[in-house]
Amino acid sequence: MKLINNSECREKRHNTIPLWGKFLLVCFSILLILSNGTLYGRYGYTQVVLPILILVICLLFVFVTLFHRRILFFDYRKNLIWIISCGLVCAFVSIGSHTVPTMGHFTFLLLYSLFPLFIILCQRDGLLDIIFNYLSLLIAFLALSSSILWFLGPFLGVLKPNCSFLYTWDARGESYETVFGYFGLLYEAQWSKFGSFLGYRNISIFGEGPVFAFYLLVALLLELFYFESPKKWRVFSYLIALFSSFSTTGWILALGILLYNLYLKSNSSKKIRILIIFICICLCIVFFSVALSLFLGKSSTSSGGIHIDDFKAGFDAWLSSPLWGNGIGNNDAIIPFMSTFRLNNTGYSNSIMFVLATGGLLYFSLWMVSFLGFYHAGRRMKIFGLFLFLVVLFSNVSYFASAAFFLAYGVSLLIDYQRGQSR
Repeated sequence: MKLINNSECREKRHNTIPLWGKFLLVCFSILLILSNGTLYGRYGYTQVVLPILILVICLLFVFVTLFHRRILFFDYRKNLIWIISCGLVCAFVSIGSHTVPTMGHFTFLLLYSLFPLFIILCQRDGLLDIIFNYLSLLIAFLALSSSILWFLGPFLGVLKPNCSFLYTWDARGESYETVFGYFGLLYEAQWSKFGSFLGYRNISIFGEGPVFAFYLLVALLLELFYFESPKKWRVFSYLIALFSSFSTTGWILALGILLYNLYLKSNSSKKIRILIIFICICLCIVFFSVALSLFLGKSSTSSGGIHIDDFKAGFDAWLSSPLWGNGIGNNDAIIPFMSTFRLNNTGYSNSIMFVLATGGLLYFSLWMVSFLGFYHAGRRMKIFGLFLFLVVLFSNVSYFASAAFFLAYGVSLLIDYQRGQSR
């Protein structure tokens, strides 16, 4: 009965939102996806414009809402303390490391400091569920469309590329490359050799498979652990896209999420729960054995070897300055600690050691506030937060606006503690 009432309340609140409000929420959701990691979001001016648009929508909503309700900003003193804390951490790390944050990471920190207030106001107006639903729907559309196009195009060769795009991964935008795609929803931008497969990966509109996997995993978490009634077609589309993205990290995390979800729903069968635990233990043993083998072998063609070396290099870089780090977003500080076998590929692959190495314990403490927020919430949010942290920390999303948004959700639960307990 409670689930029905909640569903009816959400539908009622959704219907009371004016069209311009729904349009604004859709734009906000699209911008969260486009702003980082996509080919469109890294094209010249879009790297600057898209985060600014997100910030404008966020601030506009906050000020209009506070003015409409005649609420003094001082009444949200916890939010003000959080914003000041983020600013102080940024200042202290900059002074201690004698550097300034890179633009992308400064934007992340700015959004991370402001998003909790935006999220709290959205949640109280019943809009947060709508934003999450739009995000899940948009990612499901990208997943399903790109999977179909990938199967007909790069995999079977039946469909030929019909569009092109000029993109760059260079932070300064000095080097551009033309990639060909299908209807603007799938681009042939990442060639991969995975086992017997040799060809382009399904990366949709994103720059690489692991980035696409990040969004797919977050959407999978929303459907399974946030929404009361997950939509099976969305879950299916995420899994199909994950498979064709050939992201090992994505596969492992998705399997863990699905097994835990099955574990929760198998309360009546102890045999199934024991079997799931046994499978998880076996998978952990296999994973660590393969990881150790790759690290010891240091294969220059092994993506897994680079992933493992990223942890080692990040750890060594962090030890060189454990409190302040080497400058927020300063990737150059980690390169000297990387193994020589992969110096032709110095791109970083995870957030956890990157944050520690560049911002030290002081900056990493801001990320842990989000974890504490999920920890003090209800059971479902604990599960959601735990897997969210695994997805964020084991993906290279330390400057993504979308990562800042979901981490800020944990901060909002801590700030608005009593409401966070209700889930």
